[in-house]
Amino acid sequence: MQVRVSVIVAAKDEEKRIGRCITSVIDSIGPNDEIIIIDDGSVDRTAQEVAAFESSRVKVLTNIKPMGRAAARNAGIQVARGRYIAIQDADDEALMGRIDIPVSMLERNPELVAASGQCVAVTDRGFAWRHMKYPTDPKRIREYFDDSVMAVCHTGSVIRRSALDQVGLYDPSYVRAQDLDLFKRLAAVGPIENSEEDIIIYTHNAWLDWRYWRLSRFHHDLIAERPPLPKALLALRYIVSMSVRSVRLLVTHFEANASLSKAKRAKR
Repeated sequence: MQVRVSVIVAAKDEEKRIGRCITSVIDSIGPNDEIIIIDDGSVDRTAQEVAAFESSRVKVLTNIKPMGRAAARNAGIQVARGRYIAIQDADDEALMGRIDIPVSMLERNPELVAASGQCVAVTDRGFAWRHMKYPTDPKRIREYFDDSVMAVCHTGSVIRRSALDQVGLYDPSYVRAQDLDLFKRLAAVGPIENSEEDIIIYTHNAWLDWRYWRLSRFHHDLIAERPPLPKALLALRYIVSMSVRSVRLLVTHFEANASLSKAKRAKR
């Protein structure tokens, strides 16, 4: 059997969320797809949770000592048999279309090296936080990566295997931004697209993610050629905008809750 998609899930001490993650991925894949789970030296019950799903289509790799996310994902990719490689974090939940939507984009356009979609962010306590919107225009996506701004939902991405063979795998020397480093290399060899559809529920610490998003957007504003505003003016605009974003965060929280409820109803 020729494998279409290999879904790579690296997990470390995710006993509370890994079962939900795997179940959602199983519901999203087709008969010619596989899931490869890498237990990266967990000391909780992650191994037992994962073992319950092991089958002909769900493979489990176990690292006695933690290797780190980059090395763990690389280990999974190296044994993967799929034409496409899907990356998903162990604490995230796939929505309907999480695999089929990006894959259909890749199959419609052979020039694409990767595809992803939009995601609904929830806090690590399970509260919907905001609706993360990524650009859909390939040219705009390339501009973001040229400016070192992450332009895709990494945990909802599907990458063409041949493109990975061309640019290489994750760089374990990066403690953070391993996803940005890989996708910058991918963007350098071919176009990347994002669907407008929500395909993933993304779990993260709300405060850290909000701060990272603010800094990345500020960085993008400062170095982007458009609009051609002086850096000092851009900095002032950033400071002023932060005063209203705190208020907007409450509104965004309710909007994200509505999107999450809608996505879960669609999944059922």
